[in-house]
Amino acid sequence: MGGQYFSLARLAERWFGPWPVQLAWFLLFALVTRWTMLGDPNYHDDETLFFLIGQRMLDGAIPYVDVWDRKGPGLFALFAGFAAISDSVLSYQIGALVFAALTAFVLARIAHRHTGWLGAMLAGTMYLAVLPRVMGGGGQAGVYFNLPVIIAAWLVLARPPARGPTRASLAAMLLCGLAITFKQTVIFDGGFLGLLLLWQHWRAGARPAELAKAASFYAAAGALPMLAFAAIYAGLGHFAEFWHAMVLSNLAKQYDAGNDIPTRVFAMAFLLLPLLVPAVLGLTRAREYDGKTMPRGAMLGWLAATLAALVAIPNFIDHYLIPVVLVLSLCAAPFLQREPWGPVLGLLGLAVMLSFGPQFDRATRIESRQAMTRLAGQIAVDRPEPRLFLFQGPVALYSMTGSYPPTPLLFPLHLEAMPERNVSHLDTAGEVSRVLAWQPTTVLVRAERHSSENPETFALVDAWVRAHCGSVKTWNLPNRYGQRLYDVWSDCRVDQAPR
Repeated sequence: MGGQYFSLARLAERWFGPWPVQLAWFLLFALVTRWTMLGDPNYHDDETLFFLIGQRMLDGAIPYVDVWDRKGPGLFALFAGFAAISDSVLSYQIGALVFAALTAFVLARIAHRHTGWLGAMLAGTMYLAVLPRVMGGGGQAGVYFNLPVIIAAWLVLARPPARGPTRASLAAMLLCGLAITFKQTVIFDGGFLGLLLLWQHWRAGARPAELAKAASFYAAAGALPMLAFAAIYAGLGHFAEFWHAMVLSNLAKQYDAGNDIPTRVFAMAFLLLPLLVPAVLGLTRAREYDGKTMPRGAMLGWLAATLAALVAIPNFIDHYLIPVVLVLSLCAAPFLQREPWGPVLGLLGLAVMLSFGPQFDRATRIESRQAMTRLAGQIAVDRPEPRLFLFQGPVALYSMTGSYPPTPLLFPLHLEAMPERNVSHLDTAGEVSRVLAWQPTTVLVRAERHSSENPETFALVDAWVRAHCGSVKTWNLPNRYGQRLYDVWSDCRVDQAPR
């Protein structure tokens, strides 16, 4: 493959040199890896919650006050923008596709500074291929915030070292601050890139006083977006709710409720294996290519920062790997450039991920879309103006039926899961009791119990549906993780006007 007459590297230089070709490739490959998920309102509850919050914001609801979650306000503002475009989940799913493709494009541009177009394009392509394996095939937060982070990294890595702050370095810190308003753990990426900038200044001859001044500028730029949101909430009189959601709720949450961290970590490593191998080889066996080498120390430092963010919120859930995938893809580029084994390993990894990943599971996604549409229609038939309570169930059903219970805790996980008990500023059992006093006409509960269920709130709901609801039917509502059965309690008796 690397012989005299044929070279993939030469072909890549010829085909992928123009940037429009690169961007077109990444947009096309992103579509290939995501097309089956498009239009599915039950691909993953997290992103449908973000979309629901965005929809409610257009109706005047205030995040953390009228509808609650612990993700950052920038993410909800973005989803409100998607909701303003369309009520269809396609709005944020197509948006995620574009964000992912642009992230791969910038990643490849950075990689090309340290290797050839073969390694750079394979690295960006592998980034897109890995995302669906770690639940990034839809609109998870990481799919969006990885774009400002990679642009910030490009501004840091693609500029010659300067003695002090520049417009590019300040813009990089501002972009990191924007990403932090999507998810707070991005502070680790921003902190690392800030330290890398200070190291560049030191190498350029900056004195301690100059470094301190630069650090203060970078800290201010990184903090500015979140401080702006904090000021807005303070002006609205809701800073306490904002502070609780952004800081205290993350400290109050119980982690490792299932006592299965080793199992989760092993599963996550397995998901990353096709990318992990070339990334490790890229870090340990990188060679100079055309006078260019990957800055190994910077890559190791950035990888350590993303792993620190992963450990800081030790849920060890698959989609928490999305920032790690970004850095691993960049680390893999130098080895993917090396013929013959680099591209062989890269193409083999792509084949494995496409063959055994969820990208082409069209049948399940069709089943999911149809089941959600049928159930939403059935709820409307049972009661023309339904009052739906999803104690457990796909949160997208709220917007599909136009019914919202009187609690900011619209996300079922916040009411039914033991690790989420009293994590918000509201009493969990009290909110469940308030919803039941509202007298829902339809209630969804999982047909099978699970180990992290909140026994207090489950007992309240179970007693209520058995006393008030006339019929129950089991529905299969498959999501990304497989088949999920729900007991749909309907024909629930309404004794008086809802409060």
